[in-house]
Amino acid sequence: MSSGRKAKESGRIGRWTPQRLAILNVFLQNACHLSAEDVYLRVRNNGTVLGMATIYRNLEFLCSNRLLRRYSSGNAGAKYELNDDEAAHHHHMVCRICGNLIDYSEFVKRELSLIDEIEKELEKNYGFKISSHQLEFRGVCGDCRE
Repeated sequence: MSSGRKAKESGRIGRWTPQRLAILNVFLQNACHLSAEDVYLRVRNNGTVLGMATIYRNLEFLCSNRLLRRYSSGNAGAKYELNDDEAAHHHHMVCRICGNLIDYSEFVKRELSLIDEIEKELEKNYGFKISSHQLEFRGVCGDCRE
């Protein structure tokens, strides 16, 4: 049995390689949404040389272990952010032209009240236990509209 498989079966994340630490450090230093290319450039600026395949592989690893969240940003590809369950609840607006993800939290209390009602109704009607949700609005940002 491989060491990666043993780690998964025992409930551990796996080995903390220098590559994983370098990538995670980029997110800890930059509280924003980053593409794989953004991560590549920032890791390189920090003095670590990693190939794009290593970046993609480790981003997926960090997502599968719930350390990062992955968001589809349309034509611009995926963007990633830290998965901080303790952080303020927020949702996204996604520009369908440039792929920019914009966090917003102005209406979270009202949204959560409505979403709570919807979740209860869905659970009742379908017997489906909901553990999380994502809400995103897609459209065109102010910069691309100009």
